[in-house]
Amino acid sequence: MTTVYDEHGRRIVLGSELGRGAEGAVFEAPSMPNHVVKIYFRRLDQEHQDKIRAAIRLNSPEISSVAAWPISAVAAQQSGQISGFVMPRVSGFREVHELSAPAHRKSSFPKADWRFLIATALNLSIAVQRLHARGVVIGDVNQKNIMVNHQALVRLVDCDSYQISDGGKVYRCRVGVGEFTPPELQSSKFEDVNRLANHDLFGLAVTIFQLLMMGRHPFAGRFFGNGDMPIPKAISEFRFAFGANGQQFQMSPPPHSLLLSDLGGPVSALFEKAFSKSASAQGNRPRATDWISALDILGRSLRTCINDPGHFHLAGKACHWCRIEAGNGPYFFVTVTLATVPQQGNAFDLSKVWLEISQIVFPAISFQGSSNSNPGLNGLAPAPLPKTSDDTLWFRRVTGATCLVSSAVTLFGCLLPPVALFTIPLVIIFGCWHLVLRFFFRPHQDEQRRRTQVWNDCVADYEKFKRDTEAFLARFRQEFFERKRDLEKAKKDLESVKERCRQDLLKLKDSAREEQLKEFLESQFISSARISGIGPGRVTMLEAHGIETAYDVSNASVGRVPGFGPTLTTNLVVWRTMCEARFVFDPKKGIPVQRLQQLRLLYVSKERSLERTLVAGPASLKGVIQKARSHVETIRIRCLDYEKRIAQAFVDKQLADKAVSGK
Repeated sequence: MTTVYDEHGRRIVLGSELGRGAEGAVFEAPSMPNHVVKIYFRRLDQEHQDKIRAAIRLNSPEISSVAAWPISAVAAQQSGQISGFVMPRVSGFREVHELSAPAHRKSSFPKADWRFLIATALNLSIAVQRLHARGVVIGDVNQKNIMVNHQALVRLVDCDSYQISDGGKVYRCRVGVGEFTPPELQSSKFEDVNRLANHDLFGLAVTIFQLLMMGRHPFAGRFFGNGDMPIPKAISEFRFAFGANGQQFQMSPPPHSLLLSDLGGPVSALFEKAFSKSASAQGNRPRATDWISALDILGRSLRTCINDPGHFHLAGKACHWCRIEAGNGPYFFVTVTLATVPQQGNAFDLSKVWLEISQIVFPAISFQGSSNSNPGLNGLAPAPLPKTSDDTLWFRRVTGATCLVSSAVTLFGCLLPPVALFTIPLVIIFGCWHLVLRFFFRPHQDEQRRRTQVWNDCVADYEKFKRDTEAFLARFRQEFFERKRDLEKAKKDLESVKERCRQDLLKLKDSAREEQLKEFLESQFISSARISGIGPGRVTMLEAHGIETAYDVSNASVGRVPGFGPTLTTNLVVWRTMCEARFVFDPKKGIPVQRLQQLRLLYVSKERSLERTLVAGPASLKGVIQKARSHVETIRIRCLDYEKRIAQAFVDKQLADKAVSGK
């Protein structure tokens, strides 16, 4: 048994090896069950030893609550050279990659829904904020040094690589992963660079993006330019595939991806800023506190999907998970739904619901206008005639009187011929003028024509209004009967769901071998395999395009991923073939349980959807009737207005008619 000594000379017996990395191995410490000991493979130089001592001095409750931070140095001999350190044990945690990647999540976090992923992102932001508050820069932000448990709590590991400062001395972080490195450091040597908190904030934004967006990398999309576009190069050129300017950078999201708009305004705005050129140049990427606030808002804005209890989406918006599934995309939360649906009771009674629906009929709602063209005349006073017409009447009367006087004088002039010679021309002139005024310049004639036209227009408008109203009410009747037909179809579909499910289960049993093979291939992860030419960066690119397991691999699927030519595609297909060769069919096992549950879930979801449609049926039909009735009330008010206008126009016209006729 190996023994080491802490900085106080206390003896620590090392237990079993728990894991190892490039620099050292981690061992149990039986005498300290809540702690482990990391032992380096090589002899540490003085600077590295000083860095460990500085980290121990920097430790605080805030740091140790979120990170596996060094708390005591150890040496192979008492008062000897540092060879490792003691740190808190992180048990029950898994790499965050196993949560963000959908295929991994099905096995590692089967009950984790989108709320869980958002909570994890929020807790990660809290952890980063606490380190930054103590002046710690992580430097090498990546998915392997972020751990998460089934309560969405986060622990940061590999803390001895972080950049810390002590007494004016900066102990740099000498490592990094290209897929999480900001653009301004893509071509830098890490050992020559003092990292900044702003650099960490790029890696934080990438990790949050992968958590929220089903493992997609923000810079891994479809590239429409020439040649390959590996993720580090896309980062250095600010080619944010999901951003508003993605098309300008010849990038678009991979198929079946969420959209930034699905995340809500605050979160999407932070992503746009975090991956922008200005944030890189000005050093003002969103801080961890900004993410904490935005993610909290997002988490509190979620609602359960009415079609699938495993789906959560922004309130007031359609479910984006249903949208992806409807487009033949993956079922990202199928394990959550499988665990949720059986717990929900079903008190639906089809006969009771249908009885209520069948008793709802569309009432005899029709337009009832007045059949009288001149309704409501009693009590209406006509508008007075224009005064200019009275002046014309006076002139005509004077002319007529003059003519009569001249005629009388003419008769008298028969006894006196000289007088007659003078009055006869006056009679002829004024008589003709009176006739002209009588028959061609009648008073009120123009007013009569105008009022007649107003009355005719009112009647025509009223008739058109009645025709339009009848057509409008007919649309309500049509809508009612269309909805009822849809409900009848939903009833028939619901009655046939169980039979169709039974038939599909029988067909599924005939494909037991194919289903067992699928289950086996889905358990073979590319990230855990050794495939020629497929390193961490290419694994990230594959996962960004939904290729995580051997089952996802095919010539067609890999061929669509940028940067994967014939050689890499062949390597992956050969690996899948090797996985298939290891598969052993078990006739006794039959269809995998999860596949049976998934099929039943499909029909249960259809059943629930049809039930919701039928339950909402009575309210839907009554809603159409209520809308029709409310419009009828509005129509009746307008009808009275039309009839009043017609009646007023009629009495106005009557007055003008009497004036023209002289009655």
